[in-house]
Amino acid sequence: MAYLINLMYHALYETKDELDALPIHERPYAVSTQRFHQQLEQIKRLQIDLLDPKLLLRPGLRLKKNTVLITFDDGHISLHKYALPLLVQHQAKALFFISTDWVELRNDFCNWANINQLKEKGMSIGSHGKTHRFLSLLNQYESSIELRESKKRLDQKLNQDTRFLSFPGGRYKNRDIKLAKLHGYTCIMTSSIGKVQDPSPLEALSAMPRFTVHSKVGDTSFQRIITANPGYIMQKKTAYLLKKFYRRLIGDKDNHDTAPIIKA
Repeated sequence: MAYLINLMYHALYETKDELDALPIHERPYAVSTQRFHQQLEQIKRLQIDLLDPKLLLRPGLRLKKNTVLITFDDGHISLHKYALPLLVQHQAKALFFISTDWVELRNDFCNWANINQLKEKGMSIGSHGKTHRFLSLLNQYESSIELRESKKRLDQKLNQDTRFLSFPGGRYKNRDIKLAKLHGYTCIMTSSIGKVQDPSPLEALSAMPRFTVHSKVGDTSFQRIITANPGYIMQKKTAYLLKKFYRRLIGDKDNHDTAPIIKA
């Protein structure tokens, strides 16, 4: 039976100086351009399909073979500078989740011209919240504002009906899924671990899992992810649950994840 594996990336870098320029908490999640290129080649070599995100919006989508979807969170400038040319080179499409306030507040993030160019090249753009605050820490009114205002800004700036959403930090409550659908999002992704088994129809899913591709994911681990190795998935699910337990012990954080990345 066919499966879908959703991959989650953040920033890319080409030089050590670029890596060092990232905030400390973002560096472990950054992937080198060389490694990203190798991973695209690995997907092709294993004859795994790369999914165009737009197909997720089609009701009743059924997969004919094992498939991978590439997603990027936040909106770092490296996604326009490095990810876009590599995706175009490999004739691949990806889904970019943007925290809309960061577009105008952070110099190291994509601006609206960059994001429009991503869209013009066939990439899909979704919401990653307004301020990147974790929805699980907000009350219902605040969470609603995060979802509504981010979608409104993307709709205006990109002349689109924004349907994709990923929760900042993967933190959300059940009420946030209901709020997201109320505001017009129809494809929602989180940071939980797992594969989507022959999604039919995808709209029945409350939120789709993804695998984080970070600096410690080597070639062997990456192959286990994209081939949906059962033992590896179980291992990573266990690590994910331990990470959630760690958060509960230290108390959730307002802006950034302080839990350690567990080596793949």
